[in-house]
Amino acid sequence: MPSLDCDRGAIFRVVAYHCRDYDASVLSTLMDTNREPSTRLMDHGRSTLGDLEVLAVELLNEILKYAHLSSVLTFRLLSKRARAVVDASVPYKHILLNAPCIISALVRTGVSSHFTVDEIFRSFTTPNCQVCGMFGAFLWIPECIRCCIPCLRESPELLPMTECDAKAAFGLTKRTLADVPVMISLPGTYTLSKTPQKRARRLLSQKRARLAAVAAHGGEKSFMDWINSGISQSKAAHEQRLAARNRAHAGCDSQGNINCSIDDVKRFMATTHLPYFDITTRTTQNGLSCRGCQLALDAASSQTLSLIQSYVFLNRRDRTYTEDGLLEHVKECVEAQSIWASPSERIVELLALNFTLTLGAVSTKTYIALGSARNMYKRHIHPTFITLSYTFTIKGI
Repeated sequence: MPSLDCDRGAIFRVVAYHCRDYDASVLSTLMDTNREPSTRLMDHGRSTLGDLEVLAVELLNEILKYAHLSSVLTFRLLSKRARAVVDASVPYKHILLNAPCIISALVRTGVSSHFTVDEIFRSFTTPNCQVCGMFGAFLWIPECIRCCIPCLRESPELLPMTECDAKAAFGLTKRTLADVPVMISLPGTYTLSKTPQKRARRLLSQKRARLAAVAAHGGEKSFMDWINSGISQSKAAHEQRLAARNRAHAGCDSQGNINCSIDDVKRFMATTHLPYFDITTRTTQNGLSCRGCQLALDAASSQTLSLIQSYVFLNRRDRTYTEDGLLEHVKECVEAQSIWASPSERIVELLALNFTLTLGAVSTKTYIALGSARNMYKRHIHPTFITLSYTFTIKGI
């Protein structure tokens, strides 16, 4: 195989691709990246900071760094001078220049008052998923943490709950939820199977809701006593609704365990695309997928595989990498090495293919069996659900 160091750019063009379907499966604000979050000043006649002019620029930068995003955006509208100070401050200017859609997403979902600029920047400059430690190209809004597609689809930590469910399950009120980020979802098309959602939902992190409940009930012991008491009618109604949802969405995860929340639409409604910003090189990366892993999945589709074996290929296909991470992956991916060593005609053929989930993997009507006849479903599904048979084909454009 040719040297990876000498042929870095060529390897990316031949072996890698960016799967746009992943970006389309989550929340999108459709914001023009050439526009600033806001251009309307509160006072066009003033161009000073008033009493704050006595503060050194370095001190102002520190204040803006640890202020909540909503406060920074409000301060930015005070005057032309305030806007100039904010736009020049680190780390806000890096977020504004390289990922303005993140600012828009946090503002439009109503959680900008819960996260500081520094928290957002740390997620922006940290490449690894907070759940599995691999590269992730998405932001889970309820906790402002980075995540990856495989974890987003099935990890319990990344399943948000509705505000109604949080109040019923944990005995919370609007007042006790005041310090918990509760995001308002946006209408759009979500999940890899493109499920339309028109109704807005109020979503929050189960972890943060539970912490708020422990504090509201006066400690862990008191909270557990309330949980075990079973005296709340709303709690009982919530448990009935949850049981009904679980029966309707029965499935298994990549470890073979029963998981009723795989590809739950709320997971994708609470997530948005987040590029990775490399502080050293001052460049952003959106995540690269391996063409070899897609071809390996296509080849495996003709074989009879167990659930765990099929998930190995599916998770390989769904994994994304930084540029350096992809180069390391290519050293171990036999299929990627085969593509790189292919004749030029074969490489041209591969480059002509659209390696996205829409055209790269055709979901077919499949029967899903989960133990008994009453758990038999027939539906259009994403191939990462448990399947007894599935078919993938590569289509050109």
